[in-house]
Amino acid sequence: MAFAFAQAARGDVNDIHMQDASDLPDGVTLGEVDPSGPLSHPEARTGMRNAWFETFANSEYAREQGGWIVKPEGVRGFFRSLFGRPEVYVIRAPSGSRTAINLGPRPKYAIGKFHTHPDGDGVPVGSRADLHNRVPSYVIGRGGVTRINLNDTQNYLGTREDVLRP
Repeated sequence: MAFAFAQAARGDVNDIHMQDASDLPDGVTLGEVDPSGPLSHPEARTGMRNAWFETFANSEYAREQGGWIVKPEGVRGFFRSLFGRPEVYVIRAPSGSRTAINLGPRPKYAIGKFHTHPDGDGVPVGSRADLHNRVPSYVIGRGGVTRINLNDTQNYLGTREDVLRP
C-alpha cells in the first residue's frame, strides 16, 4: 500500500502545468468542463481520480485504468434517489495493459467513459476508438484531462487536480 501512495505522490509532483494554448498538441484546443456534463457529478470525479491513482503512472507496474460513467433514468433513477444512492456513478473496467484497455460493452445508461494514459508527460490525446460508443470520452494523464467530443474534436480541460477535484 505504501508503494501506491509513493507512486501517486510522485506522479502529482511531476505534473505538467499548461501555460497557454500554444503548448497543446495538434488537434486539441482549450475547453471547459461542461457544468451539466458527467464531470459535474462528484461521484464521477472520484471514480476517475481513483482510476488515476491505480494506474501507477510511469512505473514498471503501469496499467491503463478506466470505466463508464452512468446515470440511470426512469424507475432505476427514481429508486436510486429514493434510497439515497448517487444519481451518477462509475462502473470500473478490469485493468488493461500499459498501452490499452477494454472497457467492455456500453451500459444502458452510460453518459460518458474514461481511461488513463499511464506513460508520457504531455497532454493526453484520445483516438477515434474513444468515440466508438457515442458518449463523451475522457483521457486522464500526467499532463491533465482531455475530453473527446462526439464531433471528434478534443478539448484540454486542465490539470487533474483542477478537473477531478473532490
